[in-house]
Amino acid sequence: MVKTRRFHIKQRICEGKVRLEGDEIRHLKVLRLKKGDQIEVFNDKRESGLGTIEKVGMKGVEVCIEGVEKVRKSLILRVLACSAPKNKRFDVLLQKATELGVDKIIPISTKRSIAKPSETKINRLKKIIIEAAKQSGRNSVPELNSLITVEKLIKNSREYDLKLVLDPKGKQIKEVLKGVTRKKIICLVGPEGGFTDEEISLAVENGFEVVSLGKGILRVETAGIAVLSMLNYEFGD
Repeated sequence: MVKTRRFHIKQRICEGKVRLEGDEIRHLKVLRLKKGDQIEVFNDKRESGLGTIEKVGMKGVEVCIEGVEKVRKSLILRVLACSAPKNKRFDVLLQKATELGVDKIIPISTKRSIAKPSETKINRLKKIIIEAAKQSGRNSVPELNSLITVEKLIKNSREYDLKLVLDPKGKQIKEVLKGVTRKKIICLVGPEGGFTDEEISLAVENGFEVVSLGKGILRVETAGIAVLSMLNYEFGD
């Protein structure tokens, strides 16, 4: 069975014509797709559609959409705020977090952070997220915010219903999640050296619960993947 190739677009999807642009044109040409081939398109608004390629040009690809699907929102909104690990490890975290259904990723700067992604890097990282969404079959793309200090994020976290900060000295996360029905959840993941005592205290003062993933010391990307997996298990997504 031939896999239907997926492409990300910025515009709304409705029956009629849509256009592929930029990197998606290059991707289509690498795959040697041509007029008459069927593809799937999706956007950032949880819309997807099956369509047929009508025209392949230098500046755009026209696709005739034959069917549109609107994907319902999950009952739980998951936000992962983490200190960016060095090198390609952040790429891995973004890929896996996207596959696991994260809704928003916020890179944070802490006292012990080493890597601090610039706006240029953020643009590259957004492309990694889109590719992971295409590969995993998601019909939505997680939001990737610009770098923010952990202090500023903590002080502006009133919108969240459940706020978690990971620390080996915290309660077992399964105890905290038991019976939770709250909708909007944020998880703070610190750098390799962990959060400072001052950062933990500030988080607690602002309504965060300190939770542990177990006795082992985990890398940032492992902790991020683990906490998202636990949320998925607990809430059935």
